[in-house]
Amino acid sequence: MSTMLKLKPRHFIEIERFVEEGIPMSHYLQALFANDLLGAVSRGDDEMMSLLREYIRYISNNTPPDCRGSWDAVKEWRGTNVGR
Repeated sequence: MSTMLKLKPRHFIEIERFVEEGIPMSHYLQALFANDLLGAVSRGDDEMMSLLREYIRYISNNTPPDCRGSWDAVKEWRGTNVGR
């Protein structure tokens, strides 16, 4: 099964809106984008935890590097892409 078929559909929408418009995502996704594994694990449900590798792989392969990697990068991306 493709990775994309395993991930929650609403998360694809959240990721796309964040990347394109700077619209905030769920706390779980924000933590993954910020490279905050502890934060993501504390916020994810059992299904998301079982797919953690797939979420990280999808984010790494399908989003611009400047929008992820730290909390500062996430905040800066939101600030520069709001209303774009």
